[in-house]
Amino acid sequence: YRKVKIKRPNGILKKDNTLPGYVELYAVEAREKQAHVPSGEKPICWRLLTTHSVNAAEDAQQIISWYAMRWQIELLFGTLKSKGLNMEASEVESGKGLKNLCLMGLQIAFKINQLSQGRENESEKSAEISFTQEQIIVLKALVSRYEGKTEKQKNRFKEGTIAWAAWVIARMGGWKGYDSEAKPGNKTMRIGLNQFDGIYIGWNLAQKICA
Repeated sequence: YRKVKIKRPNGILKKDNTLPGYVELYAVEAREKQAHVPSGEKPICWRLLTTHSVNAAEDAQQIISWYAMRWQIELLFGTLKSKGLNMEASEVESGKGLKNLCLMGLQIAFKINQLSQGRENESEKSAEISFTQEQIIVLKALVSRYEGKTEKQKNRFKEGTIAWAAWVIARMGGWKGYDSEAKPGNKTMRIGLNQFDGIYIGWNLAQKICA
């Protein structure tokens, strides 16, 4: 990391001579160690420019951490569009209506991403980050329906965690339940979540009828 000067482009210099000849920024370079790179892949190299002061290794690590968070934003918008909810295909005509639709879509896309990432997260975070307590009751009732007879088809995650809930939703979305399969992605989670929402609505109605 170091402070750098970025020269003003020559074309802009001719158009407006009152602008400064350069701006000062901080450059941070992060290189992935070859030992950590999966077979067949190339090491990642990030060269980042920032207006934040970088005067120590800890500052550089903070810049890298902030930039890494952008990937979560990319995943979120990917889920909102072609990799999940396909908002681009919406036929809503008014700008206000489209904004409202996208706002609701963001909430669902965020939930789908939580499930996709939570499926591999064994930190035992509670399913309550994505589901209400009533929804968790319904998930518990559904586990036995989607577990198979062999140990490989059992939900191996701790009951009540987000990983446990994601396993159920993935099974409802068509995933077979084997770890040897491809990991359930956003589309699988979206299908499963749609299935679950329908069941939950039915369960909720039954509760009110029987009350």
